[in-house]
Amino acid sequence: MNISMSDNLRTMLRKLGDRFSSVRRAFRSMDRDKSGSLTRLELKNILDTFCLEIEGHEFDELMTFFDVDGDGLISYEEFLRVVKDEIQPQVS
Repeated sequence: MNISMSDNLRTMLRKLGDRFSSVRRAFRSMDRDKSGSLTRLELKNILDTFCLEIEGHEFDELMTFFDVDGDGLISYEEFLRVVKDEIQPQVS
């Protein structure tokens, strides 16, 4: 992941941590269709909400960073792996 991408990721995680008291709450808020996974569109929506303009290749890199198993979706476990140090992982 390049330097600007890691800056954007840090900014997103900081804003999530400021807004939500737990990882579970952050994930549920982002999971608009309540499917239990985040789609590309749901990830894009949260980036837009935080005024983080990540497009094209950079967005693909971010999606790949979260989506460890490569199924095109971000599971709660995959999300937790990335954000666990920024937001309290309690279930709420």
